[in-house]
Amino acid sequence: MDLFSLTSHRARILLALLLTTSFRLIDARFRVVVEHQQSEPILGRVRLYFSRKDGKDCALVSPRLGADDSQDTAQVFGIDVNNVTTGGYVVVDEKTLGYPIWSLADISAGQYCVQADLVPYKIYNRGDGYDLKLPTTCVSDGGQNGQYDSPTGTLFSESVEVSWPNDEEVRVFLNRRVPEPESPGCSGYGADTEWIKTVRVRSKLLSDFWGEDMKLEACVLLPAEFHDASRENTTYPLVVAHGHYSAIFNPGGRFDLHKGPGNLTGYDAYDQKAANWLAHNWTDTSSSSMISRRARARCYSEAPRTILRRFVRSRQCQRGSVRQGHHDRADSNCGANVSRNRAGMGTGRHGRIDRRLGVSRIAGILPRLF
Repeated sequence: MDLFSLTSHRARILLALLLTTSFRLIDARFRVVVEHQQSEPILGRVRLYFSRKDGKDCALVSPRLGADDSQDTAQVFGIDVNNVTTGGYVVVDEKTLGYPIWSLADISAGQYCVQADLVPYKIYNRGDGYDLKLPTTCVSDGGQNGQYDSPTGTLFSESVEVSWPNDEEVRVFLNRRVPEPESPGCSGYGADTEWIKTVRVRSKLLSDFWGEDMKLEACVLLPAEFHDASRENTTYPLVVAHGHYSAIFNPGGRFDLHKGPGNLTGYDAYDQKAANWLAHNWTDTSSSSMISRRARARCYSEAPRTILRRFVRSRQCQRGSVRQGHHDRADSNCGANVSRNRAGMGTGRHGRIDRRLGVSRIAGILPRLF
């Protein structure tokens, strides 16, 4: 066999291998099936996740929770769906756009844990005439701390082991649903307490803009002497600080009269200790309380620095109401407070609350502030 014939023979073999691989990749695809019983068609986005098995038990891992902007992110493919019902399905193949690798055709061979989910979308008929299709909000009465990837109603599958590439269609079943979380209440114990109150109001401005009812929620820490009948005519300062997604009162630290479990360690133990410190000193109206002694000299306490310096006041200021948020500082006469949340958004507002109005009347103040 001469050199030309040998070269042509090798070229034919190489071409056959390329065609075989090409056809295999074209045939390889996933069918994501909606198995969970739905009362109405779903509008949303299906996402298919890959993470390398690397000796792990796929039943114990959740690739859908591992997609992020780090170098260790899970691979994800996404496709929008309209009005898919129970029993309906979506096909993910080499044409479906992915991240960080663009196509299934470029996924390297190996063993993977694969999982899928379907994030529900919603159409908002806004008051300005625009109709927007957006993911369902990740915020609820349960807080959820801004879990953008798993809003209430998200359907998801079990994690299954897949050998890739695969000559057969792989089926993944969406048979689970993210439930509506129970709200712990602003107190963190499921209901309001003597000191922590939850206020929810309908915002007319936001409701008109988004074309549906929109609520504002405030967690209110009452002044220490609010329930004292002798202070019937007392008026207290009101500090409003814009919070984040926490469902409980937590302006840089919690307020908790309960001792908590005895097995806490590290930051959790310190957080519980600081929450108890604040609660007991806030509610202690005697002149010997830690807050009272330290507050004579300045408008806020510095111990514990990381928790209390943000919002503890002088004898006059610390008796005011504080709404959940991240309060940063107060001037010497407590007249100009500045607050912002951890994301650097929001501006603190000031107001006053009369004890005679009661907590329910705070609801009338909030719409004027927002």
